[in-house]
Amino acid sequence: MDTIRYRVNGPGVVAESLDGEVLIVNLESGCYYSADGTGEAIWSLFAAGHTAREVAEAVGARFDAPETMVSDEVARIRDEFVAEQLLLVDPAITAGANGTATAGATKSPFGAPVLKKYTDMQELLLLDPIHDVDQAAGWPKARDD
Repeated sequence: MDTIRYRVNGPGVVAESLDGEVLIVNLESGCYYSADGTGEAIWSLFAAGHTAREVAEAVGARFDAPETMVSDEVARIRDEFVAEQLLLVDPAITAGANGTATAGATKSPFGAPVLKKYTDMQELLLLDPIHDVDQAAGWPKARDD
């Protein structure tokens, strides 16, 4: 039985969903991420404390795909979220409502979730705005030393 629950690795990880896309920033590594469509839906469910089985059921109710494909893709991207230290295992939390789709709703096409990783702003995101900036220029300009 799948009883493992997850939580966002905060406060070092912050996320915001906008128009069907989630933007995730890992302030510890300086990397940021995006996922849309099924990836955003899966992130939101894991971040709310659902188990992989609950996430797969909710995604399967919302998107049109075989159950095994949905379960495999949910497990794959969950492993990416954990490997990137965006989610942590937290068996002590209690999940919210099971699922997000309403009965009889038209299902959207299922696309494999993709977690896109960006490192182009890593140096700026890792700057300490109090100690690592030029006092005259301010943040986001690093000191020359």
